[in-house]
Amino acid sequence: MRYAMRGGARLFWGSLQARRIARELDQTGNDAQSCNIKIMFEHISKPLAAPQKFRSRLARSLMLGALMIAISLAIGMIGFLYYFPKMDWADAFVNASMLLSGMGPLAQPETTAAKVFAGLYALYSGLMLVMTTGVVFAPLVHRFLHALHVDEDELKRNK
Repeated sequence: MRYAMRGGARLFWGSLQARRIARELDQTGNDAQSCNIKIMFEHISKPLAAPQKFRSRLARSLMLGALMIAISLAIGMIGFLYYFPKMDWADAFVNASMLLSGMGPLAQPETTAAKVFAGLYALYSGLMLVMTTGVVFAPLVHRFLHALHVDEDELKRNK
């Protein structure tokens, strides 16, 4: 693990692993920036991020969420077109978007393959809905929780 960081490799890990690595680096005297570790949010000991940086993070998370939804919608449309031979693009779009939103499909699957696809896509859609919600709201929740731990003097400096 430490060898990859010293070699300059970019690591995109979960926040818990990144914090553990940051603690190890603090103990060894190195810093995370010199090892090219990508940590998305500031640490609790750092001041609250500037409003411009927060808006940038929020825009990035919204774009990532929209990309996740678009890719999932494309996967669903392709699957519905393949497994439901009587369906056109508009019907495939409606069915995929209804499943992604958690409402359920409009068309009844007739073949076994169509039933399996619809079931697997429904499970995938439920997980994708939760993941996209987490990605989109992560900057807001982080800022709220970070603001609870910031001194009043730091809040006045950032305004």
